[in-house]
Amino acid sequence: MPSRFRRRSWIAGILLAGGAWGGEAPVHAVSGAGFIVDSTFDGVDNKLDGVCRTAAGTCTLRAAVTEANATAGPDVITLPEGEFALTIPPTPMFDASVTTGDLEITDALTINGAGPGLTIVDAAGLDRIFEVTAGTFEVTIQGLTLRDGNARDGGAIFNAAVLHLAHCEVTQSTSTNSGGGGIQSYSGATLTVDDCSITQNTETNSGGGGIASAGVLTVRHSLIDGNVAAWAGGGLSQNGGTAVVEDSTVSNNQSLVPAAYLFYGGGGIAASGGFLTIRNSTISGNSAVYSGGGGLQNIGNITTLVNVTISGNSAATAGGGVWNNFSGGTVNLRHSTIAGNTAGTGGGGIDATGGSPASYTLLAGTILANNAGGNCLGAMESWGYNLDSGTGCGFADPGDITGADPLLGPLADNGGPTATHALLALSPAIDAADPACTDYDGTPLASDGRGAARPLDGGTGTPACDIGSYERYTGTDLILADGFEGGNLAAWSASATDGGNLSVNASAALDGTALGLRGVVNDTSSLYVEDDSPADESHYRARFHFDPNGFNPGESASHFRIRIFVAFEESPTRRLAAVVLKRQGGVFSLMTRVRLDDDTQAETGFIAVSNAPHFVEVDWRRSRGPGANDGRLGMWIDSIRVADLTGLDNSASAVDFARLGALSIKSGATGTIYWDEFVSRRQTYIGR
Repeated sequence: MPSRFRRRSWIAGILLAGGAWGGEAPVHAVSGAGFIVDSTFDGVDNKLDGVCRTAAGTCTLRAAVTEANATAGPDVITLPEGEFALTIPPTPMFDASVTTGDLEITDALTINGAGPGLTIVDAAGLDRIFEVTAGTFEVTIQGLTLRDGNARDGGAIFNAAVLHLAHCEVTQSTSTNSGGGGIQSYSGATLTVDDCSITQNTETNSGGGGIASAGVLTVRHSLIDGNVAAWAGGGLSQNGGTAVVEDSTVSNNQSLVPAAYLFYGGGGIAASGGFLTIRNSTISGNSAVYSGGGGLQNIGNITTLVNVTISGNSAATAGGGVWNNFSGGTVNLRHSTIAGNTAGTGGGGIDATGGSPASYTLLAGTILANNAGGNCLGAMESWGYNLDSGTGCGFADPGDITGADPLLGPLADNGGPTATHALLALSPAIDAADPACTDYDGTPLASDGRGAARPLDGGTGTPACDIGSYERYTGTDLILADGFEGGNLAAWSASATDGGNLSVNASAALDGTALGLRGVVNDTSSLYVEDDSPADESHYRARFHFDPNGFNPGESASHFRIRIFVAFEESPTRRLAAVVLKRQGGVFSLMTRVRLDDDTQAETGFIAVSNAPHFVEVDWRRSRGPGANDGRLGMWIDSIRVADLTGLDNSASAVDFARLGALSIKSGATGTIYWDEFVSRRQTYIGR
């Protein structure tokens, strides 16, 4: 049978700014007219009558965009699997017509593809692919590969409004004028990139080989790799505005700024004249081929890095890892690791020399080790608890360690969204950070670069934060993993199958697997598998794939919800965290809730999802004591962190067992639900 989960399925809607963690809020379903593309040819629709129809009687992508522009939005375009080529060349340069060249989007719109690599839009080098024209309207493009665009500005995409890219690939595109080989987002615009790959794009005259942004930019759970810029920012150029990079990798990008232009570079990232925050991310293998700032260049920018790994970058001149070179910029490093970088003229780890006014480099809880050309060059301001494998950084504040090998493992997949350097046994960085273990704003730093909790006992006998981006844990991370490929439920402690209605079956395989878990609901009996492996867990993560498959929880009887996953305390038995599936008016959504010590509940709110396979991850953390109010519950859907409840007072209970299935079924419920690939851990982000 064909795979029912052909890489990924997509959240229905738009992630809006706002919310507790980095600004996520619930995804909102998109309403309005819908156009289903049924032809891969590039045909024009000139009638503007609300019907997507070319002269040949088919609905092409160009025709659908034309009709969507003419219809009061928001509109939805559905693209099936296939390769959609743009073949109508632009009329003059600066073509502004959707009927030729690129596809101008002028109104609120969502474009849904079947997945990157499955739905491909190829411009064949004729023009860029999408231009989102100036405005405040919102556009979502998800589930596509965008390939071989070519334009003056923004090789594949030019954005001047509010654009959300999700589950996408932007590749092999070129810009030739003012930036953004893959994507250019204009001043005043907003660009959000979730779970995307921005790869092998080229800017031949300016900066931002992968992305160039002068507005508001957010990049989450994404890869920016193998891009090239003739100027600053081989992977990403932030020129003014604000940018946030989270849970992402910037790797193997190149800046080709000539050596004669002494103050510019940034093989991975170039940031200037604005504000940049990077969290839980890795910058590796990038190169400033002729200039400085192999990993990151900071020019007059306020840049903050928390739980960031900067490794294996190179610069021909200064700053193999970080070049904070002039114009009064500030680089604030917290709990980061800068290791194995190379600079030709000095400052292999960090270079903070040159320019007026002077720049400021502030470090706390950070490792600088084994950088060729020296770990530090220029003035560094220690805020304590840093580790310098040499003596050149001049650290002398409380907790600082100099002249000691941090005993780092190689850059590798140690769990979590990006590669990190593990701390090996006996590393002096273990449990050696500031006992308060705070973020740059003074709040407790709850996790490391992998999503593992801080603080943990790394082997000293006392839980304390480690120096650097990696928190060592001497316990066992994995609790249970069952892909159901064994053909039975033997991995689970108990089950409730209602006479065989819950079973391992090939029809439930969701992620290229052979088998999955199928639940046939035909009465009010709960169906579940139970894992009793958790042992008084203060931190519990679980991830599973599931497909609602049209399940009806009993809408005709006003029953709209069931629980599909619950983590419990055993004595007394209490639900501590639950994932709730809702169907109302035929629309599916998910919510996560958590129980507090006063027996009330906190909820994320419902998040719309399509009637298709998804994977869900929850991260439950107990607060550290009564009144500490530092408990947490996070939720991801298809790699996107859609909610995070923080400041929770939930110290009284711990996770002792968990159930996966169809729980709390009401009368009138009917249908079949599928689950697959369950994993639970004590610490690290699981992801796909």
